[in-house]
Amino acid sequence: MTATSPISIAEFQSFFDRDFIYGSAVTDVRDKDITRAINDSLLAYNADLWGDVTAGKHAFYYLVAHNLSCNINASGGLGNTGQGASSTGNFLVSSKSAGPLSVSYSIPQSLLENTMIQGLLKTGYGQKYLELTLPYLIGVTGTALHDTRP
Repeated sequence: MTATSPISIAEFQSFFDRDFIYGSAVTDVRDKDITRAINDSLLAYNADLWGDVTAGKHAFYYLVAHNLSCNINASGGLGNTGQGASSTGNFLVSSKSAGPLSVSYSIPQSLLENTMIQGLLKTGYGQKYLELTLPYLIGVTGTALHDTRP
């Protein structure tokens, strides 16, 4: 079964018109970059999770942007062409300091223990996708009306 994308390349470009520079040069985000990110996103996206198609589509934009950012960074960025085997991953900053300034982040342990969620924390787009998705995953319960018999 082949999954169908809820968005097109043109819709993605319109949604993120301020976030990326689109074009045909290697230093631009190209249509084929977006297509690859859409295909990557379809592997992790569950359309049945969303009762409302519009809400699911909105979340899918952020998942695609996350995968697009990760794919571009894995290849060395827009100014580089293919790091390939030399590509390295980045992990989350837990503490950073420079002189009197310091920054640290506190991430709930439950998020850190889930490898799928951990990957989504690498970009702001992935974090936004989680923000939109987690309410559908955590504490979801349903009730069913049924008579009981002694």
